Amino acid sequence: MLYSEYQVIYYVRSSGRCPVKEYLSLFHPEETIEIRKTIHLLSKKEGRLLAPHAKHIFQKIWELRVQYMNHRHRILYFIAPNRKIVLLSAFLKKTTKTPRSEIKKAYKYYLDYLSVTI
Repeated sequence: MLYSEYQVIYYVRSSGRCPVKEYLSLFHPEETIEIRKTIHLLSKKEGRLLAPHAKHIFQKIWELRVQYMNHRHRILYFIAPNRKIVLLSAFLKKTTKTPRSEIKKAYKYYLDYLSVTI
């Protein structure tokens, strides 16, 4: 079997809005490039990055970590069947712990994604 990267999917809400793409649009292109490089690394490593690049958060949800200057970007994602990585939501981390509201939001998106794709 030939090795192939995992496909990265950006979760899209029923409203048509894409939380991660909207988040990325807020930053300077150089910063966005660094974030996208880490997303690509995640894809190449089959969604299995270790600290400091990723951390398990809750059930099947993981946190992708990207440091750019003084910004600590976080993208919450999960690994779906058929070699897919689904990017659910993103935020700028300002506290030591991942905010519970961000975890709840990502979990809601996770459940929505499963309900639509199954």
